[in-house]
This record gives sequence, C-alpha cells and structure tokens, in this order.
Amino acid sequence: MSEGRRRTLVIVLICSIAINLLLIGGLVGHFATTPPGRPFPSHLGWIVRELDDDTRQKLWPLLKQNAEEARPLRRDLGLAQREFEKALQADPFDEEQVLLALDKLQKTARENQTRLHLQMIGVMKEMNPQDRAKALRFLHKRDAGPPGRRGRRP
Repeated sequence: MSEGRRRTLVIVLICSIAINLLLIGGLVGHFATTPPGRPFPSHLGWIVRELDDDTRQKLWPLLKQNAEEARPLRRDLGLAQREFEKALQADPFDEEQVLLALDKLQKTARENQTRLHLQMIGVMKEMNPQDRAKALRFLHKRDAGPPGRRGRRP
C-alpha cells in the first residue's frame, strides 16, 4: 500500500471515530437529560403535565392518536408558511401571489387550530373535573408571563 493511500485511510478512520464519538455523546447527553418515561406528544402534552402517572398512562393512547392525526396538518402548515415567505421574497414582488399564499396560510392555520381544539376537547372529556382544573391552571400559569412573553416557551 502506498504512503499516500495509507495516510488517507488513517485520516478517514480518525474522522469516522470522531463522528461516532460525537453521535454517541449526543445520545448519552439526550438520555441523561430527558426525564424517564415516554415523552407526550408536544401539541397536547401540556394537558397531562401536572397529572398523576395513572391518568397520564390512561390518556397516552388518545394523545398518541391525536399526534398522528395532527402530523399532516402541521406539515401542511409548515409548507404554507414557507410558500408565504417565498412569495414575500420574490423579485419582482407579486402582490397577487403574496395574497394567495397568505390566504392559504390562514386557511391551513384555521384548520390546524380547529383540529387541535377538537382534540383538546376529546382529551378533556376523558378527564375528571379535578384533572381538567389542573390543566386549566397550567394554561393560566403559561399565560401569566410578563408582557411580550405570554404563551411563549423559554
């Protein structure tokens, strides 16, 4: 084997080891900082954050199903957002295209929000009054942040 080829193989081997160590470190870091148990779907996971484990486990299948149903709507919302941004950045500026893209974005956002609200009602229907009150308190705490930060995650 020539010296140049040998050197190339050593460099490739070192890079491969470095990438593997980086990936392993990322996985270890993720699992070390993630709380135990299955994470709840983010779009409605807030409902169960303050509930006991038994109630969370009871609601898990419904939340998982809701997340799967919401995935295409969230994807469509992202696509509509990108189309709107692309229309805004077009040169020359085409107001008609911007308005069409904005209309599509608004319709998609409404559909997404309507579906989310219906899913929330479906989950709340399965909860007892005390657990619904806990979920409502979470909403109030989230919305009680300083002006300009209400409803936003840190």
